[in-house]
Amino acid sequence: MHSMVNTPEELVQKILPMSLAKPAYNEIRPKRFIRLLQSNHATADETDEQGLSRRSPLIVAFGDSVTAGWCEGNLFFEPEVRQMLMESGPPMEHITDIEIVYHEQLRKMLAQKYERISPSVVNSGISGDTITGMYHRVERDVLRYDPHLILLNGSLNWKEDTAAYAEWYRRVLERLMGETDAEIVVMTPNLIIPALRGDLDRRVQVLLEQADRYGLCVCDTYSLWVRLEQTGIDITQLLSNGVNHPTAFGHRLYANELMKLF
Repeated sequence: MHSMVNTPEELVQKILPMSLAKPAYNEIRPKRFIRLLQSNHATADETDEQGLSRRSPLIVAFGDSVTAGWCEGNLFFEPEVRQMLMESGPPMEHITDIEIVYHEQLRKMLAQKYERISPSVVNSGISGDTITGMYHRVERDVLRYDPHLILLNGSLNWKEDTAAYAEWYRRVLERLMGETDAEIVVMTPNLIIPALRGDLDRRVQVLLEQADRYGLCVCDTYSLWVRLEQTGIDITQLLSNGVNHPTAFGHRLYANELMKLF
């Protein structure tokens, strides 16, 4: 199904220049993946070391409901949260829209920028998953695809202390770095409503510290959303369910930030 909730056009026109003007988090780039985008023309006469036709550049997007493409829907929340949300708005049936999700927008942007390539994306997002769950499914949902690039977006869902989050995040990173040849992009999340944020600020700081420690690429969408809120913008207009799932334009902000790496 297609998401039916759109960010108002006047707000899009206000935010878009801010998004495009925001500098990337650091100077680290996925150089090997960029060379692959520049050189792989997806033709049968281009072969690898085994004599097989070179495969297209492959990205694995590893994350939670945002990565999975969940949009509208608030019926899946826990009873006490659902009750709180019902007081401020009607129940919304669940919609998944994989055409607007950030990594699909990125795939199309890459295909437009780097002509004659056919980049592929494996969607390894699972709604409600935490960094702990992601650790336990690394083999099934990332490693077996032998990706060229991994987008790691796993910080919205967490109820334990920040120290535990930091430990599990480190474990995920070290498995990805140690068991693949892929380049890794550490992604910060979109903002969600204040009532559900908990220690989200501290979790974002944790993942940025670990990205710095390991010298990884960063897609820092979070700082843009924080800036938007600080300027008085109602960020619920960027959330398709008014809670935590971005609209199509909210996903575009992710894609814009990712494209700064390329």
